[in-house]
Amino acid sequence: ALMMRGGYIKPVGNGIFTLFPGKRLSREHSAVMVDGRRQWVGYDTLYVDGEDFVQIGAAFEAQGGAQRVPLGNGEIRLMRQRPLVDFAVDWIEHNRK
Repeated sequence: ALMMRGGYIKPVGNGIFTLFPGKRLSREHSAVMVDGRRQWVGYDTLYVDGEDFVQIGAAFEAQGGAQRVPLGNGEIRLMRQRPLVDFAVDWIEHNRK
């Protein structure tokens, strides 16, 4: 919903679903409600290797995609979610092995 409304995010290292040669799935488990009862359920999801997230963020910021904003004694970067996701998908498809 946030992305559909053009909201801002402060990135903290979220996974991105896209196509690249080394893409693989991993088996994860979570407690979820099934028919009103809490159950431990397994599911396949994208294996997230965030080693290049800093590079993606720097490249996005270099092309003007981030807004620097003071917060307390420091500074944070705000980025619109849709352009960041679109940029990251393209970056990953062209740079990940």
